[in-house]
Parts: sequence; structure tokens; C-alpha cells
Amino acid sequence: MFKFLAGSKHSVVADPESGDDIELVDRLLAAADAAVWSGGSKVAEHQRVTPGEIHRRHLHLTVTSITPFGLQGPWRDRAATEFTLQAWSGGIIGLGRGAPERAPVFVGGQVGEYLAGAYASAATLASRYRNAGELIDLSMLETQILCLTYYPVTLFRNARPAMARRPAAHGARRGAPG
Repeated sequence: MFKFLAGSKHSVVADPESGDDIELVDRLLAAADAAVWSGGSKVAEHQRVTPGEIHRRHLHLTVTSITPFGLQGPWRDRAATEFTLQAWSGGIIGLGRGAPERAPVFVGGQVGEYLAGAYASAATLASRYRNAGELIDLSMLETQILCLTYYPVTLFRNARPAMARRPAAHGARRGAPG
């Protein structure tokens, strides 16, 4: 997804073993207005490039951290995928996705990553609008819980029987054997 969304942008490759490269990252952050951080790389794991340390060293900077479960709490280091986050959020069961006799249907298209990106961009822009350097801690799970579980529908349907599950693809019918 990153390669698709950042296709025309310039980038810098940094070696976390090189002090010069970490200094370069630090100089780039000093000149920036905002930085988006996510784990999963050796550079991101370097002690000078953690979200808290970036924010401490560059108080002017809006640092937006996007992680599966947030920076704090017992699950902060737990691995997750789009599929597992959707399952934990309840979004996989959604509004009766799939046939009743089969497993729930995954919402395709990496929708959770797009939702996290949308919320992260709104939070980053709000911080920049206030000219406030701050650390934004975005949990992808919390974003999916908010966006994939249809709380208003659930609230209004609570007193009624649950909606019947149906095939996710409209117009598709199960074929007869043979």
C-alpha cells in the first residue's frame, strides 16, 4: 500500500547501524512540521527514532504514530494483520456479511489501513492547524472498532432479532453441483 500511495514522493534510506544516518534522520525531523511513524523497521526500533523520543527532541513537531494497538498497554507489541484487526474489532461480522452456514466474510481492500490513514491525517492536520507540536497515538484497532461495527445500526437493532446473514456479493448465487 505504501508504494502505491507514496509513488511520486522522495524518500531517504537510513541504516540504523550508522550514526551518520541517524543524525541525518534527526536533521530531517528538525526541519519538518510533521512526521508519521509506524513500527516494523530497524530504523523505527532505534532508541532515537521512537515516537516519544522524536517528540521529546523536536517539540515543534507533530508526531503521528500508527500502530495496531497504540503505543501503550499490554498489547502494544503484539503483531496484527488487517484480517486479525477486523476480527478483533467485530467488523468481520458487520451487517450480516456472508452466508449463515459459512465463516464471516473479511472486508477486502485493506479498508482498515485506509481508515487509519484518514484518521491519522485528520489528527495531524488538526495539530498543525493549532501549531502545536504533539504526539498523536493512533490505534488501528480502535479505528476499525469505530468504523466497521456500525454502532448506530447495532443500537437501533438491539431490541429486534439480528439481521439474517446473506451473501456479500449481490446477484451471486450458489451454483448446483455438477
